[in-house]
Amino acid sequence: MNKLVLYRVLVVIVGFMLGLALVRLVTPATVTLEWETASEVGSLGFYVYRATSPDGPFEQLNQELVPVQGDSLTGARYLYRDTTARWGQVYYYQLESLEQDGGRQRYPDVVTARAGADWPWLVAGGLGMALCSAFVFSGVTTDKEQKA
Repeated sequence: MNKLVLYRVLVVIVGFMLGLALVRLVTPATVTLEWETASEVGSLGFYVYRATSPDGPFEQLNQELVPVQGDSLTGARYLYRDTTARWGQVYYYQLESLEQDGGRQRYPDVVTARAGADWPWLVAGGLGMALCSAFVFSGVTTDKEQKA
């Protein structure tokens, strides 16, 4: 294999790796959870729990309560950002409400989310950069090829 072919292969590989890095850079490892309540009678707020398995064990993420925003009749929409997630990891989340009498109610629904972009986006970013780098450097020739 001549040096030019090796150079072009190296350019494509480096382009692919740069594309992967770029996708990871622009898609942070944050999971955003959203939920809505119909009413909030007797509720003070919410705790968010996370696990790496749907069966648990679930660990509490927030030490500070996500306070209720609605009233006892209308409820509200909520948003919580899990900024401690590891990129590419799949997590399972549950909510627990803290009641005014001190009681807690863990909701049985489990929500699944992946931190960062899914793998198809990574591969697409890598292939895109690999193709761009191959195109940009396609006109590069060796001294021997220029003299011919």
